[in-house]
Amino acid sequence: MQGMYLWRKVSIVFLLTIFLLFEADLLTAQSGLPATRPEPRGFASIKLGQDVETVKEELKKESYFNYRGDPDVSFLPHTEQILIECSGFTYVRRGYFQFNDKKLYIIIIELNRDEVDYFSTYSALVAKYGEPTSITPTEAVWDYKTSRLSLEKPLSVKYVDKGVLKKLVEEGKAKKSFADTALDDFLKQF
Repeated sequence: MQGMYLWRKVSIVFLLTIFLLFEADLLTAQSGLPATRPEPRGFASIKLGQDVETVKEELKKESYFNYRGDPDVSFLPHTEQILIECSGFTYVRRGYFQFNDKKLYIIIIELNRDEVDYFSTYSALVAKYGEPTSITPTEAVWDYKTSRLSLEKPLSVKYVDKGVLKKLVEEGKAKKSFADTALDDFLKQF
């Protein structure tokens, strides 16, 4: 009889534990933030918040990028921001690293669609960061307190430091994105 009582007690504790874990996961899912997942801060050794010189040194070490030094560094037109743009190897087609006040705040990695596909990239991001906060036909977004990660179609991964972006917007200094600026410059050639 006492064994049966102990078994019930253990069963109740076990079920209660399962219920509490389920509730914690449910609350985390409702908040939009993964419970035990790391916040995305960058690709490989290149992280949001690093200074220009550190990113240059890391790009030289990274086997996925063909960084050639200062010829790959430029100032964005009509801004005081620095952009490092370089081609990549194997899985990476191009990399864009945008700085404000000499600190990295946007990383865009265009992936090589001949070597990697959207679904594989999406699956790897879900495995590391959990389900996206939002998903549309054009992008999957993981939104965190200080950063935002997006997987965009056709196939690019973007990391954004939300604090810097918010500051730029509030100061009225936020400019068109690099792609918009490049398109504008291209269209002016006609």
